[in-house]
Amino acid sequence: METLLALRALLEVGAELHVVAPNRNFVYQPLAVAAPFDLAETHLLELAEIAREHEATLHEDSLEGVDTTARQIQLAIGGELAYDALMVAVGARRRDWLEGALHFGGAADVAAFRGLLERLVSGADQRLAFVGPAGVSWTLPLYELALLTASHLADLGVVGAELTVATPEADPLAAFGPAAGRMLRDLLADRGIALRTGARAQRIEHGRLCFDTDAMIEVDRVLALAELEGPALPGLPCDASGFIPVDAHSRVTGLGDVYAAGDGTTYPIKQGGIAAQQGMRRPKRSRHSSATRSSRPRRCTRSAGCCSRGSPRRTCARSRRAPRAPPSRWPSTRCGGRPARSPGATWLPTWPATTRSRATRRSPTCRPRATIRRRSGGCTTRRASWR
Repeated sequence: METLLALRALLEVGAELHVVAPNRNFVYQPLAVAAPFDLAETHLLELAEIAREHEATLHEDSLEGVDTTARQIQLAIGGELAYDALMVAVGARRRDWLEGALHFGGAADVAAFRGLLERLVSGADQRLAFVGPAGVSWTLPLYELALLTASHLADLGVVGAELTVATPEADPLAAFGPAAGRMLRDLLADRGIALRTGARAQRIEHGRLCFDTDAMIEVDRVLALAELEGPALPGLPCDASGFIPVDAHSRVTGLGDVYAAGDGTTYPIKQGGIAAQQGMRRPKRSRHSSATRSSRPRRCTRSAGCCSRGSPRRTCARSRRAPRAPPSRWPSTRCGGRPARSPGATWLPTWPATTRSRATRRSPTCRPRATIRRRSGGCTTRRASWR
């Protein structure tokens, strides 16, 4: 959908667009964690209406394979469809991996989780563990479900329930850095939820959840996030887990006219916000087709809001390109009117203003690049941390 909107915005006429989807509704999955607690309803968007508004043809079908030589895709029930450029966003496959646990993968599992909540409220079950898989997954729903469950039980006056979060991550939401980990640790501790990091669940037996370290905890019920597997589409390259390899422009490795976005790619973080940014890369690359523009990919910003009742918590992290290695000698300069540090100080090449953070660009104490150049006799370098 993101690619369709971006393409139509850039190419108002002259482009014949086709959308292939296995159903007529787009399900907004992030709100599924709040649905069991009656805090939100899962949004459904009608694909036919979106396609009609943006003059695209909707095929209610599923992708079976890609013939890159003939530039055709094979559909499950509709034969073949030719293409000049192809965007594949089929997502990942969810797999149950822990026998005896309730696996939560989205809106389809809301009813089953409601039944688990009722047993906690009635006292039939008291010990509940939230477990993340050791394979590829997006672990934020794990913490959201645990936090919302604790708040739900507290609102109903239920006492004696024991909640535990077990994750194979070294730190909660490790992809966002230590700040996000500290925030989640505080939230879990405030609500009395035990946390086990670096814990890989192996099996459930005799009311115990066993880990790979021979440790175990007593449980009545276990809720596990579904493990993700790649789509492994015939005709497209894939890694050992079935995920489609892509470069920084979302282009499938080895194919110049096939692109992929979302959870089905080898990008390590499986999140809808990342998928949307990947989906916009292909249209922008089409518009700026010169080698200079296309060789500089947009950076993906990882942003997440934690649904936990009370004050909303949000964290973000931005992936950066590695800077070029500095030359062996840098001229002695005065950066922003300040004397240069010791000869071993770290320097970076000048980056365009658009690559600096918004807070840095607006900072009243940040010296403009032109000022630095004037005071340093034409030098176009700057410090890694702007003053």
